[in-house]
Amino acid sequence: MNYIIYKLYNKMFLILIVIFIINILGLISYILNNQYFNINKYVNDNIKNIVVIGDSLGTGYGLRDTDDIWVNKLKDKLDNTYDIINFSKNDRTTGEAIKIVEKSLFINPEVIIIMLGGNDALQNLSIRNMKNNLKKMIEMCLERDIEVVFVGMPIPFKMKDKNGWTDEYMEEYVQTFYKISEEYDIIFVKDFLEMKEGNMSLYLLDDDVHINRYGQQLITDTIFKYIY
Repeated sequence: MNYIIYKLYNKMFLILIVIFIINILGLISYILNNQYFNINKYVNDNIKNIVVIGDSLGTGYGLRDTDDIWVNKLKDKLDNTYDIINFSKNDRTTGEAIKIVEKSLFINPEVIIIMLGGNDALQNLSIRNMKNNLKKMIEMCLERDIEVVFVGMPIPFKMKDKNGWTDEYMEEYVQTFYKISEEYDIIFVKDFLEMKEGNMSLYLLDDDVHINRYGQQLITDTIFKYIY
């Protein structure tokens, strides 16, 4: 009888150990995913924060000099009362960005710049899902009274045949940004959507997708006039 009780206690002890380890791993995962230890470094009552939620256009993919990235250029143009926190990541889609917006809310930024959509098209993802994801991000910001700068992101004309985009697909993609902007009271940067194919090629790297240093300067000047 004592042996049976001993075995039972042994099993219960092992189960408790496993549960404890699972909880610890879950806590570590939460901390890492939510930047728990890093969030305080972005909070400064004396400085207004602008958060950028973007993809490779925000990371400056393909550029040799990080000083040419539009985010860094914009930071230089703003006075010392603003700091720009760049949460951009290469290949990011709108679906992946929702969690990043959630994290950004803890910083309580003055402005969030949403500059996404291109990778959804390049990966031939659903435009309907892209629209819903963008709307969700915008609504999350507006619920916290955070000003949204919504940047309409064009898709490279030269990638049309490679990706199998039809004229209808490209038109639906572009109109999605206009429809979202009409639905919400937000700042809408539509300049890039209205750029002609010939003009756009002047600002692209040799891969016909990413932005060169001249395009980065154009983005800087364009967004600056909307937020300052």
